[in-house]
Amino acid sequence: MHRFELTETSLDIEIVGLDRLWALRSSVSLPRAAIRTVRRRTPQDTPPLWRIGTHVPGVIVAGTYFGSGRREFWATRLGDDAVVIELEGARLTRVVVDLADSQRLLDACAR
Repeated sequence: MHRFELTETSLDIEIVGLDRLWALRSSVSLPRAAIRTVRRRTPQDTPPLWRIGTHVPGVIVAGTYFGSGRREFWATRLGDDAVVIELEGARLTRVVVDLADSQRLLDACAR
């Protein structure tokens, strides 16, 4: 599971383990003001078609994905702890990651 730190101005996510290799990135920093919603991932959440990273259907989705005017970062093993972070006015339009203590992020962003 990846780690995160939520501050007044940003959400910083550290990608850990071999997922750094699969995602071709070790971290992502999001401006807190750009976060529109944070929710649990559902099976209907799928990445855009084009990617720089790794995709093993049903196993892992990791990397930066492009298509239909979207730019998304994914780092998930498609488990129950994955969250979807929808962004507005940022370079990325959506981030989908497995997080240790994902409920803590959901609770903090619901306020």
